[in-house]
Amino acid sequence: MENKFLTLFFFPEFILTLGCLILILLGVFLKKKIFRKISFFSIILLFIVILVSLNESTVTFAFYNILFKSSQFILFFKILILFGSIASISISINYFHDLKLERFEIPILILFSTLGMLVLIASNNLMSMYLGIELQSLSLYVIAAINRQSLQSSESGVKYFVLGALSSGILLYGCSLIYGFTGSTNFDEIRYALSNVENLNLGILFGLIFILVGLAFKVSAVPFHMWTPDVYEGAPTAITAFFAIVPKLAGIVLIYRFCLEPFGKFVDEWRQIIIFLSIA
Repeated sequence: MENKFLTLFFFPEFILTLGCLILILLGVFLKKKIFRKISFFSIILLFIVILVSLNESTVTFAFYNILFKSSQFILFFKILILFGSIASISISINYFHDLKLERFEIPILILFSTLGMLVLIASNNLMSMYLGIELQSLSLYVIAAINRQSLQSSESGVKYFVLGALSSGILLYGCSLIYGFTGSTNFDEIRYALSNVENLNLGILFGLIFILVGLAFKVSAVPFHMWTPDVYEGAPTAITAFFAIVPKLAGIVLIYRFCLEPFGKFVDEWRQIIIFLSIA
């Protein structure tokens, strides 16, 4: 048991979660130059998470191998997302100072969103996938509307929230269909359940389509991009830079893994959807 707890402290997502909670407490008690200090601490925390990620320790705690998966492919994109978050926090420090909107919650919300993305791209289960998406999205909803004095910012936050909730509902319905017809939420078990099937039945096919539509909303792929112009225009520019790159990267990685791992045998079923989204 001691070894399991020791391994947990070399688990990137756990360190990032613990760091976020500590930074929230620091933000409450620090008085001077609070935004700048929390931003610098956030950057240091992300560098620590990168170093821990490179350690590649095997985690067996709390059914990690059932809910999540680790590979060189996942590790590469985790590090890419962490560097993207570091860059976003770095460019936002002077921007929010000039805007006189130095709220210490901003870098912490970026950290929580980053945590959601790390959970998202490493997920090996429909439940952990959905939790990662929601953790990422809920943080982004708040950041989009962080400038409460701007009507555009508030409008962008509301539009992002409403359409994000719609896409999450579609995605969750797709997850429930796949669980109902395969009897599992684990990617490996779904692939095993479909290994002896020649053609997908209608229920699983609709579940696959709903999940891809929900993920297309998250990466603002045409024709599910209607929220993007208003949100990008209304959100602070430094946050728009974060919106436009880092969450999209996580979403595309998840689409890639979701199509090829549980449904790798049925390329013809999902290839048409991907081709349509790409052309549109």
